[in-house]
Amino acid sequence: MQHRFIGAAAAAVVLLPLLTSCSSPVPADTVGPVITAAPADLSHGNQAAPPAIYPVDPAAYTAHELGVGVTFVSPDRNLRCGITVTGDSAPLYGCAIGREPAWKFPREKPGDYCYAADVPCGYGIEASGAETPHPRKRDGAAFDSEYRTDIGVLEANTSISYADVVCTNDSEKISCLHTSGHGFAISHVDNDIW
Repeated sequence: MQHRFIGAAAAAVVLLPLLTSCSSPVPADTVGPVITAAPADLSHGNQAAPPAIYPVDPAAYTAHELGVGVTFVSPDRNLRCGITVTGDSAPLYGCAIGREPAWKFPREKPGDYCYAADVPCGYGIEASGAETPHPRKRDGAAFDSEYRTDIGVLEANTSISYADVVCTNDSEKISCLHTSGHGFAISHVDNDIW
């Protein structure tokens, strides 16, 4: 009995490399699973890798009237964004949202940023320099992209950089990140501020 086991084990050692190196598939009941290629990144389990993000040339998105910088819109033109600098000030960056979003910033309590606002509040997010972004509170335009129709579209899977801020369209939302680590993400259905 022991000779048969040793003979079978020896045959498996000799045949296994030959069977796994064939280009045709090996029947599942002949050998255990055969890995043909290792996944590129095992840390995400079965999730597909995120798409690559490609930087765009900021010169194609130059601000026209409200400061020096860049302005852009989302592909559906609902998000109208910019990164601008006026004089020696820190960069102002943010996005206004055109259609009524599916979310609202709180405004019921005195501690809420939009509480008792005397101008429109909450239709976007903005920040100045390294400060934590906040709901947009203004009655006028902050960026050319809010009223001009000739503003460039920041296509899906692209990013734009200007004055210590990088904004990215990952096809679901636009996110902007300042070198301080503060930033935001905004879409019609959701927002996040950090």
